[in-house]
Amino acid sequence: MRIRCGLIGVLLGLGGLSLAQSIPTASELATRIERSGKTVSYAAVRSITIRSERGNRTFEERVLRSGDKMYLSYEAGTPYADQQIYEVGGKRYTYTKSNNELRVAPIRGGGLETYKLLAEAAIKGAVKVSRGDAVASRATFYVEIASDRGRGTHRIWVDREKYVVLKRSFAVSSSEEIGGFEVLKIDFSAKISSSKFKWPSKAKLITVQDDVRRLAKELSVKPMMIPDSGKMALVSTGKMEVRGQNILRQFYTDGERRLSLFVMKQTDAEMRFSMRGVEVHRWNSGGMTLILIGDYSEAELKKFAARVKA
Repeated sequence: MRIRCGLIGVLLGLGGLSLAQSIPTASELATRIERSGKTVSYAAVRSITIRSERGNRTFEERVLRSGDKMYLSYEAGTPYADQQIYEVGGKRYTYTKSNNELRVAPIRGGGLETYKLLAEAAIKGAVKVSRGDAVASRATFYVEIASDRGRGTHRIWVDREKYVVLKRSFAVSSSEEIGGFEVLKIDFSAKISSSKFKWPSKAKLITVQDDVRRLAKELSVKPMMIPDSGKMALVSTGKMEVRGQNILRQFYTDGERRLSLFVMKQTDAEMRFSMRGVEVHRWNSGGMTLILIGDYSEAELKKFAARVKA
């Protein structure tokens, strides 16, 4: 009898192991990712890749996370060594040590966006979940999400035990990735001080809107922007040059879809941007040419254009 009970216990144990390793549905995985984003802590090193017309940019980030708070830093001698990044309360604070400036913007990407993306894809049936290759020596679930209107594919590798996203990429085709990240090392037992998530108290706070105004003045154009509606938010800005034309670039998101606004002195030249599969709306106003590009229909872009103002 003891032998039989022992055998049953072994079988139950194996059954439990099998259940633990079973593949969750997309909805279940989304829920677990959301929960881990509020509770899991770790120290990690991850590699970031950003693809642009000038080629791929790859660099490493040192990551400390405690629940929904995150701290990012960079090694000396790297292009970002002067920066420290804090993600707290749904906002991203970028501190530049050399000028003591702290720039604040809504968080772009991250665990919450991953959860929303996966949950929405699950409803549409546009997601596949399977066992994935190991990342940072951790077993993973592999998630493949087809984006709307065939515009590309999101690929996500999720830790099977902690439900932390260990790797993520976006590709416009099976062979053309435009960016992503991969965790190289991770320690879930690291002790992290709460002081790591506090920036210098005397830092000068600067918003993205402040930066738009500064860059617009440099480029001698009006600081045209889409007003914050409570959902669509301005998260970054910068300047670029295309065919000798200086352009003020702005990036907006509602957490799911993305929108770029380009402002320049009025030109008759057709400005071509390599963003395949997205709608473009262009117009002239007040001696300037403005272009909206994004994950929206032409009619939606026109509505956004009507709201743009200095």
